[in-house]
Amino acid sequence: MADEHREQSGSGGSGLISRTIRVTPETLTRKAVDLDTNASDVMLLTTHMTEKALELTGRIWSGEAQSAFVTRFKTLQDTINQYTPLLQKHASNLKIIAGQYAAVETEAKDLSGGLPGNIF
Repeated sequence: MADEHREQSGSGGSGLISRTIRVTPETLTRKAVDLDTNASDVMLLTTHMTEKALELTGRIWSGEAQSAFVTRFKTLQDTINQYTPLLQKHASNLKIIAGQYAAVETEAKDLSGGLPGNIF
């Protein structure tokens, strides 16, 4: 859930928008697992797609145009493969953040339990 706030500065106002995102450590962990799974799925699908494309074009097509197509197709797969580690790193970072968030929440809860109840 995101709350949106407009901030005005000076007489003209900058119109900047700040957002507060509310999320739980569990949600972060779940999304990290989803992202990791999706990254792996993309890698497997592009590998399979490339294998099939090369297999099929090799059967029905030969020559310079076929070679150019294969080269271009492999370049596209290489580009997609470069993004997979980035997605996996992002998923790993989300898991770390979720762990830190959970630890801080636990610490804050423990600290609040030690506060006196009747201060007024």
